[in-house]
Amino acid sequence: MLKQLSNEEKQKYFEVLDRSEFGVSWKQQIEAKKYQDVIQKFLSRKFGAKSFDLQQKVLQITDLKTLDFVLEELFAINTFEEAKSVINDSITS
Repeated sequence: MLKQLSNEEKQKYFEVLDRSEFGVSWKQQIEAKKYQDVIQKFLSRKFGAKSFDLQQKVLQITDLKTLDFVLEELFAINTFEEAKSVINDSITS
């Protein structure tokens, strides 16, 4: 279908899609995935294989504000236990 549209029509189509509920939700999911990836990489780099289960828990957090909070908090932690606390508290709240 999109192949048959002109560039102008495609642009209008994507503008409408971007403003739709689906488009907004889709963008939020992509942004959440980016946060999750960064947090998982941080945990892996800082704590290695022992952080695997904690990395999986990060996938349960989908709210962008919560993910941003977790990332900010992780920059200030020093121990694996602190990281576990930040992530577990974010999941239960």
